[in-house]
Amino acid sequence: MAEEEKAEEQAPKQEGEAKPKSVIARLLPWVILLIVTAASAAGGFGLSCMLAAPGGEEAAKGQKAEAVETKEQDTETGKPWYHPLEPVVANLDEPGAARYVRAVLVLEMSSELNESEGKKFLGQMNPGIVDWLHVYLMSLTLDDVTGKNNVNRVQAQILDSLNELLWPNSKPMIKRVLIKEFPIQ
Repeated sequence: MAEEEKAEEQAPKQEGEAKPKSVIARLLPWVILLIVTAASAAGGFGLSCMLAAPGGEEAAKGQKAEAVETKEQDTETGKPWYHPLEPVVANLDEPGAARYVRAVLVLEMSSELNESEGKKFLGQMNPGIVDWLHVYLMSLTLDDVTGKNNVNRVQAQILDSLNELLWPNSKPMIKRVLIKEFPIQ
């Protein structure tokens, strides 16, 4: 019996000693999980930065280099010329509100296109250009025409569509669509 009493006396001491171990044992997997999660997140972020397409400063540097190359090409082959379009006023696609946009655009034409022949051609195509612009602008909502990114997207769509409309299946002759006025009311 003396041995049993000694075992019982030692058991609470062992249990007392086991409690701190069990707390540590319970927290250890969570600490390890937290460390593994943080390391995985950092590794994933680093990998995505390394594999991502150029963005931010790199894209801006690329655009600046592209602009310099374009200017150098223009000085070698001739300067681009500009063709102003007549103002286009169109109601925006806003239910319940009479919102409209007035767009005054200027086309920057490639120097590869002879200016006198190009102006004559664009003059002949002007009714089709204005009609397309009316229909396109009437399909836009207020959200589509507000904010820098949205206006840049609209410019790009106008550029691509006019090049396809005027020169289908050939090299685009409109280099940029410049906005002279773009008030929204």
